[in-house]
Amino acid sequence: MMNIASLQSIGNVGFRWGIDRSIMGMAATGEARPKVIDTKAVCAEFVAMTMFVVIGCGTACVNGASTGETRLIVAFAFGMAILVLAYSIGHHSGGHINCAVTFALVLQGQVPWYQGIANTIAQMLGSVAGSIILLIIFPCELDLTTTLGTNIIARSRSEAFAAEVFGTFILCFVVFETAVTPQASCGKNACIAIGFTVFLAHVLMLPIDGCSINPTRSFGPAIISKIRSCENYTEGGLDDLWIMWLAPLIGAAVAVIIQAAFAPPTPKGGFTSFGAMTTEKDVYPARGTGGDDAEADQLPDGWETEKTAATSRTGTGGAATGRPCWPSCMRVFGMEAGLSARRTSTGH
Repeated sequence: MMNIASLQSIGNVGFRWGIDRSIMGMAATGEARPKVIDTKAVCAEFVAMTMFVVIGCGTACVNGASTGETRLIVAFAFGMAILVLAYSIGHHSGGHINCAVTFALVLQGQVPWYQGIANTIAQMLGSVAGSIILLIIFPCELDLTTTLGTNIIARSRSEAFAAEVFGTFILCFVVFETAVTPQASCGKNACIAIGFTVFLAHVLMLPIDGCSINPTRSFGPAIISKIRSCENYTEGGLDDLWIMWLAPLIGAAVAVIIQAAFAPPTPKGGFTSFGAMTTEKDVYPARGTGGDDAEADQLPDGWETEKTAATSRTGTGGAATGRPCWPSCMRVFGMEAGLSARRTSTGH
Protein backbone atom coordinates (compact mmCIF):
# COMPACT_ATOMS: atom_id res chain seq x y z
CA MET A 1 0.00 0.00 0.00
CA MET A 2 1.42 3.36 -1.00
CA ASN A 3 1.94 5.65 1.97
CA ILE A 4 0.78 9.10 0.94
CA ALA A 5 0.76 11.99 3.37
CA SER A 6 -1.96 14.31 2.15
CA LEU A 7 -1.60 18.01 2.70
CA GLN A 8 -5.34 18.23 3.16
CA SER A 9 -8.34 16.00 2.65
CA ILE A 10 -11.99 16.41 1.83
CA GLY A 11 -13.91 13.25 2.64
CA ASN A 12 -11.91 10.37 1.20
CA VAL A 13 -10.04 12.50 -1.35
CA GLY A 14 -6.76 14.13 -0.33
CA PHE A 15 -4.48 16.68 -1.96
CA ARG A 16 -0.75 16.51 -2.52
CA TRP A 17 1.82 18.43 -4.53
CA GLY A 18 3.13 15.70 -6.83
CA ILE A 19 2.36 12.01 -6.52
CA ASP A 20 3.97 8.78 -7.64
CA ARG A 21 1.87 8.06 -10.73
CA SER A 22 1.90 7.16 -14.37
CA ILE A 23 2.38 9.92 -16.92
CA MET A 24 -1.37 9.96 -17.59
CA GLY A 25 -2.28 10.62 -13.96
CA MET A 26 -3.08 7.24 -12.39
CA ALA A 27 -1.71 6.98 -8.84
CA ALA A 28 -2.22 3.21 -8.53
CA THR A 29 -4.71 0.59 -9.64
CA GLY A 30 -7.60 -1.42 -8.29
CA GLU A 31 -8.75 -1.31 -4.69
CA ALA A 32 -5.45 0.05 -3.43
CA ARG A 33 -5.56 3.21 -5.56
CA PRO A 34 -5.07 6.14 -3.17
CA LYS A 35 -7.62 8.90 -3.67
CA VAL A 36 -5.21 11.79 -3.93
CA ILE A 37 -5.52 14.79 -6.23
CA ASP A 38 -2.15 15.83 -7.61
CA THR A 39 -2.17 19.60 -7.14
CA LYS A 40 0.99 19.93 -9.21
CA ALA A 41 -0.89 18.44 -12.16
CA VAL A 42 -3.82 20.78 -11.49
CA CYS A 43 -1.56 23.83 -11.50
CA ALA A 44 0.20 22.61 -14.64
CA GLU A 45 -3.14 22.35 -16.44
CA PHE A 46 -4.07 25.86 -15.31
CA VAL A 47 -0.81 27.34 -16.58
CA ALA A 48 -0.95 25.45 -19.87
CA MET A 49 -4.56 26.43 -20.60
CA THR A 50 -3.79 30.07 -19.82
CA MET A 51 -0.92 30.05 -22.32
CA PHE A 52 -2.94 28.07 -24.86
CA VAL A 53 -5.75 30.65 -24.92
CA VAL A 54 -3.29 33.54 -25.12
CA ILE A 55 -1.36 31.96 -28.00
CA GLY A 56 -4.23 30.50 -30.02
CA CYS A 57 -6.97 33.06 -29.45
CA GLY A 58 -4.40 35.86 -29.39
CA THR A 59 -3.24 34.89 -32.87
CA ALA A 60 -6.86 35.03 -34.00
CA CYS A 61 -7.29 38.47 -32.38
CA VAL A 62 -4.30 39.95 -34.15
CA ASN A 63 -4.86 38.32 -37.56
CA GLY A 64 -8.56 37.58 -37.75
CA ALA A 65 -9.70 34.33 -39.36
CA SER A 66 -11.77 35.40 -42.34
CA THR A 67 -9.50 34.42 -45.24
CA GLY A 68 -7.69 31.24 -46.19
CA GLU A 69 -4.35 32.80 -45.34
CA THR A 70 -5.36 34.02 -41.87
CA ARG A 71 -7.15 30.76 -41.07
CA LEU A 72 -3.98 28.83 -41.86
CA ILE A 73 -2.02 31.09 -39.50
CA VAL A 74 -4.56 30.63 -36.70
CA ALA A 75 -4.76 26.87 -37.23
CA PHE A 76 -0.98 26.59 -37.09
CA ALA A 77 -0.86 28.65 -33.88
CA PHE A 78 -3.38 26.41 -32.12
CA GLY A 79 -1.63 23.23 -33.27
CA MET A 80 1.85 24.37 -32.35
CA ALA A 81 0.63 25.67 -28.99
CA ILE A 82 -0.64 22.21 -28.09
CA LEU A 83 2.58 20.61 -29.31
CA VAL A 84 4.82 22.92 -27.28
CA LEU A 85 2.68 22.95 -24.15
CA ALA A 86 2.14 19.18 -24.12
CA TYR A 87 5.90 18.66 -24.22
CA SER A 88 6.31 21.30 -21.51
CA ILE A 89 3.83 20.01 -18.90
CA GLY A 90 3.27 16.40 -19.95
CA HIS A 91 5.56 15.09 -17.23
CA HIS A 92 3.56 16.99 -14.62
CA SER A 93 -0.04 16.29 -15.62
CA GLY A 94 -0.12 14.28 -18.83
CA GLY A 95 -0.63 17.47 -20.85
CA HIS A 96 -4.39 17.23 -21.37
CA ILE A 97 -5.03 21.00 -21.90
CA ASN A 98 -8.56 20.05 -22.96
CA CYS A 99 -11.41 18.81 -20.76
CA ALA A 100 -12.67 16.60 -23.61
CA VAL A 101 -9.34 14.75 -23.56
CA THR A 102 -9.51 14.60 -19.77
CA PHE A 103 -13.07 13.24 -20.02
CA ALA A 104 -11.97 10.54 -22.47
CA LEU A 105 -9.06 9.49 -20.24
CA VAL A 106 -11.37 9.32 -17.22
CA LEU A 107 -13.87 7.18 -19.14
CA GLN A 108 -11.11 4.84 -20.22
CA GLY A 109 -9.70 4.61 -16.70
CA GLN A 110 -6.39 6.34 -17.38
CA VAL A 111 -7.20 9.18 -14.98
CA PRO A 112 -9.23 8.95 -11.74
CA TRP A 113 -12.53 10.83 -11.79
CA TYR A 114 -11.51 13.14 -8.94
CA GLN A 115 -8.29 14.14 -10.73
CA GLY A 116 -10.31 14.67 -13.89
CA ILE A 117 -12.71 17.05 -12.13
CA ALA A 118 -9.81 18.99 -10.60
CA ASN A 119 -8.03 19.23 -13.95
CA THR A 120 -11.20 20.45 -15.66
CA ILE A 121 -11.77 23.18 -13.08
CA ALA A 122 -8.15 24.28 -13.48
CA GLN A 123 -8.54 24.35 -17.27
CA MET A 124 -11.67 26.49 -17.01
CA LEU A 125 -9.93 28.94 -14.69
CA GLY A 126 -6.93 28.99 -17.01
CA SER A 127 -9.20 29.78 -19.95
CA VAL A 128 -10.65 32.73 -18.02
CA ALA A 129 -7.17 33.91 -16.99
CA GLY A 130 -5.92 33.71 -20.57
CA SER A 131 -8.94 35.67 -21.77
CA ILE A 132 -8.29 38.39 -19.20
CA ILE A 133 -4.71 38.65 -20.46
CA LEU A 134 -6.05 39.01 -24.01
CA LEU A 135 -8.43 41.67 -22.74
CA ILE A 136 -5.41 43.72 -21.69
CA ILE A 137 -3.37 43.06 -24.83
CA PHE A 138 -6.18 43.58 -27.32
CA PRO A 139 -8.62 46.39 -26.53
CA CYS A 140 -11.85 46.46 -28.53
CA GLU A 141 -10.44 48.39 -31.47
CA LEU A 142 -7.48 46.00 -31.90
CA ASP A 143 -9.37 42.71 -31.56
CA LEU A 144 -10.10 41.63 -35.14
CA THR A 145 -12.42 38.87 -33.93
CA THR A 146 -14.34 41.36 -31.71
CA THR A 147 -14.85 38.49 -29.22
CA LEU A 148 -11.36 37.46 -28.03
CA GLY A 149 -11.48 34.47 -30.36
CA THR A 150 -14.83 33.13 -29.17
CA ASN A 151 -16.30 30.22 -31.14
CA ILE A 152 -19.30 31.46 -33.12
CA ILE A 153 -21.25 29.23 -35.49
CA ALA A 154 -21.10 30.61 -39.02
CA ARG A 155 -23.37 28.01 -40.58
CA SER A 156 -26.09 25.79 -39.15
CA ARG A 157 -25.93 24.40 -35.63
CA SER A 158 -26.36 20.86 -36.92
CA GLU A 159 -23.29 21.21 -39.13
CA ALA A 160 -21.27 22.71 -36.29
CA PHE A 161 -22.41 19.99 -33.88
CA ALA A 162 -21.39 17.22 -36.28
CA ALA A 163 -18.05 18.89 -37.00
CA GLU A 164 -17.26 19.23 -33.29
CA VAL A 165 -18.13 15.59 -32.62
CA PHE A 166 -15.89 14.44 -35.47
CA GLY A 167 -13.02 16.82 -34.69
CA THR A 168 -12.90 15.83 -31.02
CA PHE A 169 -13.24 12.16 -31.86
CA ILE A 170 -10.18 12.20 -34.11
CA LEU A 171 -8.20 14.20 -31.54
CA CYS A 172 -8.95 11.78 -28.71
CA PHE A 173 -8.39 8.77 -30.95
CA VAL A 174 -4.95 10.10 -31.90
CA VAL A 175 -4.17 10.69 -28.21
CA PHE A 176 -5.09 7.08 -27.41
CA GLU A 177 -3.16 5.59 -30.30
CA THR A 178 0.01 7.67 -29.92
CA ALA A 179 0.34 8.52 -26.22
CA VAL A 180 -1.62 5.85 -24.35
CA THR A 181 -1.48 2.45 -26.03
CA PRO A 182 1.69 0.43 -25.32
CA GLN A 183 1.80 -0.51 -29.00
CA ALA A 184 2.39 3.08 -30.17
CA SER A 185 5.34 3.36 -32.55
CA CYS A 186 5.88 7.14 -32.45
CA GLY A 187 7.83 7.28 -29.18
CA LYS A 188 8.70 10.84 -28.20
CA ASN A 189 6.83 12.16 -31.24
CA ALA A 190 3.33 11.64 -29.80
CA CYS A 191 3.02 15.34 -29.00
CA ILE A 192 3.87 16.16 -32.61
CA ALA A 193 1.09 13.92 -33.89
CA ILE A 194 -1.39 15.39 -31.41
CA GLY A 195 -0.38 18.97 -32.20
CA PHE A 196 -0.81 18.44 -35.93
CA THR A 197 -4.17 16.79 -35.31
CA VAL A 198 -5.30 20.02 -33.67
CA PHE A 199 -3.89 21.94 -36.64
CA LEU A 200 -5.78 19.79 -39.15
CA ALA A 201 -9.02 20.08 -37.19
CA HIS A 202 -8.72 23.88 -37.25
CA VAL A 203 -8.00 23.94 -40.97
CA LEU A 204 -11.22 22.02 -41.52
CA MET A 205 -13.45 23.67 -38.93
CA LEU A 206 -12.44 27.33 -38.67
CA PRO A 207 -14.93 28.37 -41.39
CA ILE A 208 -17.71 26.40 -39.65
CA ASP A 209 -17.56 27.55 -36.03
CA GLY A 210 -14.01 28.68 -35.32
CA CYS A 211 -13.11 25.12 -34.25
CA SER A 212 -13.46 24.38 -30.58
CA ILE A 213 -12.87 20.61 -29.99
CA ASN A 214 -11.93 21.92 -26.56
CA PRO A 215 -14.79 23.07 -24.29
CA THR A 216 -12.52 24.74 -21.75
CA ARG A 217 -10.72 26.74 -24.46
CA SER A 218 -14.14 28.06 -25.59
CA PHE A 219 -15.33 28.87 -22.08
CA GLY A 220 -13.10 31.83 -21.12
CA PRO A 221 -13.28 33.91 -24.31
CA ALA A 222 -17.08 33.54 -24.50
CA ILE A 223 -17.58 34.68 -20.90
CA ILE A 224 -14.99 37.47 -20.78
CA SER A 225 -15.82 38.96 -24.20
CA LYS A 226 -19.50 39.10 -23.23
CA ILE A 227 -18.63 40.87 -19.99
CA ARG A 228 -16.44 43.34 -21.89
CA SER A 229 -19.26 44.05 -24.39
CA CYS A 230 -17.38 46.11 -26.96
CA GLU A 231 -19.42 48.28 -29.29
CA ASN A 232 -18.35 46.02 -32.17
CA TYR A 233 -19.02 42.85 -30.17
CA THR A 234 -20.39 40.00 -32.30
CA GLU A 235 -23.30 38.19 -30.68
CA GLY A 236 -23.68 34.42 -30.69
CA GLY A 237 -20.70 33.05 -28.83
CA LEU A 238 -22.43 32.66 -25.48
CA ASP A 239 -25.57 31.27 -27.11
CA ASP A 240 -23.53 28.64 -28.96
CA LEU A 241 -21.35 27.70 -25.99
CA TRP A 242 -23.45 24.64 -25.09
CA ILE A 243 -22.59 23.10 -28.48
CA MET A 244 -18.89 23.68 -27.82
CA TRP A 245 -19.31 21.61 -24.65
CA LEU A 246 -21.78 18.89 -25.54
CA ALA A 247 -20.48 17.95 -29.00
CA PRO A 248 -16.79 17.56 -27.98
CA LEU A 249 -17.74 15.44 -24.96
CA ILE A 250 -19.79 13.17 -27.20
CA GLY A 251 -16.86 12.93 -29.63
CA ALA A 252 -14.55 12.01 -26.75
CA ALA A 253 -16.93 9.28 -25.57
CA VAL A 254 -17.16 7.87 -29.11
CA ALA A 255 -13.36 7.75 -29.29
CA VAL A 256 -13.26 5.71 -26.06
CA ILE A 257 -15.76 3.21 -27.49
CA ILE A 258 -13.98 2.91 -30.86
CA GLN A 259 -10.54 2.67 -29.28
CA ALA A 260 -11.66 -0.31 -27.20
CA ALA A 261 -11.71 -2.38 -30.40
CA PHE A 262 -8.05 -1.48 -31.00
CA ALA A 263 -6.89 -2.01 -27.42
CA PRO A 264 -3.87 -4.36 -27.36
CA PRO A 265 -3.74 -7.50 -25.20
CA THR A 266 -1.98 -7.21 -21.88
CA PRO A 267 1.09 -9.37 -21.14
CA LYS A 268 -1.23 -11.79 -19.31
CA GLY A 269 -3.67 -12.06 -22.20
CA GLY A 270 -6.35 -9.64 -21.06
CA PHE A 271 -7.35 -6.38 -22.67
CA THR A 272 -6.18 -2.91 -21.66
CA SER A 273 -9.42 -1.14 -22.56
CA PHE A 274 -11.68 0.83 -20.21
CA GLY A 275 -9.19 1.26 -17.43
CA ALA A 276 -7.52 -2.16 -17.23
CA MET A 277 -4.20 -0.59 -16.29
CA THR A 278 -1.10 -2.78 -16.07
CA THR A 279 1.43 -2.23 -13.28
CA GLU A 280 4.99 -3.40 -12.99
CA LYS A 281 3.87 -5.85 -10.31
CA ASP A 282 1.24 -7.22 -12.71
CA VAL A 283 3.81 -7.68 -15.46
CA TYR A 284 6.59 -8.98 -13.18
CA PRO A 285 4.77 -10.82 -10.35
CA ALA A 286 8.01 -12.25 -8.95
CA ARG A 287 9.24 -8.75 -8.11
CA GLY A 288 8.39 -7.58 -4.63
CA THR A 289 6.91 -10.96 -3.63
CA GLY A 290 10.06 -12.68 -2.49
CA GLY A 291 9.94 -15.15 -5.37
CA ASP A 292 12.38 -15.70 -8.16
CA ASP A 293 12.14 -14.34 -11.69
CA ALA A 294 10.83 -17.56 -13.25
CA GLU A 295 7.30 -16.26 -13.73
CA ALA A 296 8.56 -12.85 -14.80
CA ASP A 297 10.65 -14.48 -17.51
CA GLN A 298 7.56 -16.04 -19.07
CA LEU A 299 6.54 -12.83 -20.84
CA PRO A 300 5.13 -12.57 -24.36
CA ASP A 301 7.48 -11.69 -27.18
CA GLY A 302 8.24 -7.99 -27.37
CA TRP A 303 8.06 -7.34 -23.60
CA GLU A 304 11.62 -8.30 -22.72
CA THR A 305 12.93 -4.75 -22.43
CA GLU A 306 10.03 -3.74 -20.19
CA LYS A 307 11.63 -5.88 -17.50
CA THR A 308 14.83 -3.88 -17.92
CA ALA A 309 12.80 -0.65 -17.87
CA ALA A 310 11.17 -1.64 -14.58
CA THR A 311 14.59 -2.31 -13.08
CA SER A 312 15.74 1.10 -14.32
CA ARG A 313 12.75 2.85 -12.74
CA THR A 314 13.22 1.20 -9.33
CA GLY A 315 16.93 1.97 -9.47
CA THR A 316 17.85 -1.17 -7.55
CA GLY A 317 16.54 -4.08 -9.55
CA GLY A 318 14.48 -5.07 -6.54
CA ALA A 319 10.82 -4.62 -5.73
CA ALA A 320 8.74 -2.73 -8.23
CA THR A 321 7.27 0.56 -7.12
CA GLY A 322 3.74 -0.23 -8.28
CA ARG A 323 3.70 2.59 -10.80
CA PRO A 324 1.63 1.84 -13.91
CA CYS A 325 3.74 0.42 -16.69
CA TRP A 326 2.53 2.32 -19.79
CA PRO A 327 5.72 2.43 -21.87
CA SER A 328 4.49 4.64 -24.70
CA CYS A 329 3.18 7.31 -22.33
CA MET A 330 6.48 7.50 -20.53
CA ARG A 331 8.43 7.40 -23.78
CA VAL A 332 6.58 10.48 -24.99
CA PHE A 333 8.34 12.51 -22.34
CA GLY A 334 11.61 10.58 -22.25
CA MET A 335 10.90 8.63 -19.09
CA GLU A 336 11.30 5.10 -20.43
CA ALA A 337 14.60 3.24 -20.73
CA GLY A 338 15.57 1.29 -23.81
CA LEU A 339 13.25 3.14 -26.19
CA SER A 340 14.38 1.57 -29.41
CA ALA A 341 14.57 -2.01 -28.18
CA ARG A 342 11.21 -2.56 -26.52
CA ARG A 343 9.66 -4.36 -29.51
CA THR A 344 12.69 -5.94 -31.13
CA SER A 345 10.99 -9.31 -31.39
CA THR A 346 7.99 -7.88 -33.23
CA GLY A 347 9.89 -5.84 -35.76
CA HIS A 348 8.39 -2.47 -34.76
